[in-house]
Amino acid sequence: MSHLKALQAATNLSDVAKILGIKPAGLAYVLYKKGAAGNYVQFSIPKRYGKVPNISAPTDPLKMIQQRLSNVLQNCVEELNSNSGFKASIAHGFVRKRSIITNGQAHRKRRYVFNLDLEDFFGTINLGRVLGFFIKDRQFALPPPVATVLAQIACHNNSLPQGSPCCRTVACKPRGGRRAEGGPDKIISIDPQLPELALLLQQLSQPTYSLNNAEKVIVDKSRTAPPARTARMR
Repeated sequence: MSHLKALQAATNLSDVAKILGIKPAGLAYVLYKKGAAGNYVQFSIPKRYGKVPNISAPTDPLKMIQQRLSNVLQNCVEELNSNSGFKASIAHGFVRKRSIITNGQAHRKRRYVFNLDLEDFFGTINLGRVLGFFIKDRQFALPPPVATVLAQIACHNNSLPQGSPCCRTVACKPRGGRRAEGGPDKIISIDPQLPELALLLQQLSQPTYSLNNAEKVIVDKSRTAPPARTARMR
């Protein structure tokens, strides 16, 4: 049975633990006994733009569980893409067999590349949104008790912790990137290297128009805050 079908057939925490390859008692202990103080450590990493984001990183027991959840979810996405014949052509961030190298190759021969950093992206994705996605998405459609366990594994303090190995897998249901008609620039293609995005502008006749249009797409489609910083590379 595939991981997706196994999740859809699951009914409780014990079933989820079996799919993740761990003991139910161990999963219950980490989620409900240790508490946030025992599951995460806090630290900061200064960014080149001056901001110092707070990172919540899981301790080893929870980190192992989150890594397994990430692997299971990536298997589910690959199964869905295979069944539908969909092939991701734009996305490189957090996609198997792709990396910053393949992402860089896609940027070659582009006159301009704009990098956008979404401010507090993971902080805007709360437990309710994660839970609602697993339940309401027509491709996942998981039973509420199962979706609840997955959301509890992934979230910390009612949001996705940036230091979690599964936060990006949960945050992005990979769709291969977003294309938006860009007026005089023909096409803006957005590569979801969350929380950063790269805009590849083939014909940059009106830079301000292009960036404003991209910002509108980001806000409308992802319900996140507008990009906080912009860096231009030429």
